[in-house]
Amino acid sequence: AYTFAGYKNNTAELTANPTYWRGAPSVSSIRLTEVSEIDRVKDVAQGILDITAVSGADNLLAEIPTHNIAEKFSGSTISAVSTSADTLEYIGFNTSQLMIGSASSAASVYLRRAFCTLLLAQRESAVADTVDHRARVLTVPVSFDSAFVPTEESENGAESATAPSGTYDTDPVAAALSYLNSADYVVSSENIITEAPKGGTLQFSAVCLADTEEAPSPANRMLDQLKEQLDSIGLTLTITRLDSADELEDALKRGKYHLFAASMTREESLDLASRFMTDGEQNYLRYSSDTVDDLLKSAGEALAPVNAVPLYKQVVEAVMRDNILVPVCQTQNAILWRTGRLKEESVPENMTCFWNWTDEVETLRLN
Repeated sequence: AYTFAGYKNNTAELTANPTYWRGAPSVSSIRLTEVSEIDRVKDVAQGILDITAVSGADNLLAEIPTHNIAEKFSGSTISAVSTSADTLEYIGFNTSQLMIGSASSAASVYLRRAFCTLLLAQRESAVADTVDHRARVLTVPVSFDSAFVPTEESENGAESATAPSGTYDTDPVAAALSYLNSADYVVSSENIITEAPKGGTLQFSAVCLADTEEAPSPANRMLDQLKEQLDSIGLTLTITRLDSADELEDALKRGKYHLFAASMTREESLDLASRFMTDGEQNYLRYSSDTVDDLLKSAGEALAPVNAVPLYKQVVEAVMRDNILVPVCQTQNAILWRTGRLKEESVPENMTCFWNWTDEVETLRLN
């Protein structure tokens, strides 16, 4: 679409190719300038740059709303869309520990729903309070731009599966107590648990990486709040904080904790066989489901990737229905442009970390 015309002062000059097979681009020339990432938001706001991209590092995404009326992420001065980045946080349940009798028993399902209910009620505030615009709330256990995310038309949509109780957002403790009572925990008239069922416990454990000042973890914040909520109803949660990722991986492999807070890369999130198959290498959840195993085997044997996608969607739905983990957030990047400078309809839709405006640069048009 464009041909190289020259390079000077950290700027490459490109000119429209009049013989481009899709027709000559509307914008006759483009200058691609090397700009420090920390200056890019400011430069778009001041009209120095027309369009650019920034990562979630250095809280740059939080700077974007400060240039817009009513502090909107996309608004009067800067228009912006978020794209996925490479870190996903989640809280996992070790189903070989967080259970009553067996991992698949009805009581175990109710126990996990109780923990899921308490954690879900905190998710949005925990993300907002710790990482703000640097991450977005994640409602499924894969990257939010993945083809494996169930659609709204799915019979068992992942969003409904992440919300096991219709009252978790208004009274999560009451909803959790109801689930625990269904799991045969004895609940007093003062809403205190006084006795665990046979094979159950009143004392739980969790493991996570210790927070750093530069990178607070929303998942860790949720564990802290869970501890307070459990204390209020007569249960205890002991949280072990480790100093290195290697220590955490060793702890997950040993599988002695009831819960854990961890992170994964986007690529790891899409390796569903490793994460959810009974003998999967990274199945730290100790999850076992004949249905999920069969779906993953069928997906692995599919002759074409397009045939595997619906099967992987069913795996995601099944995992969420079984309440074996709580997705927390995914870090995000952003593509931003000067509002009013580019015709809004000419900016590519559904941009991702793999496909952005540079891949459809010929479509851009100026106002």
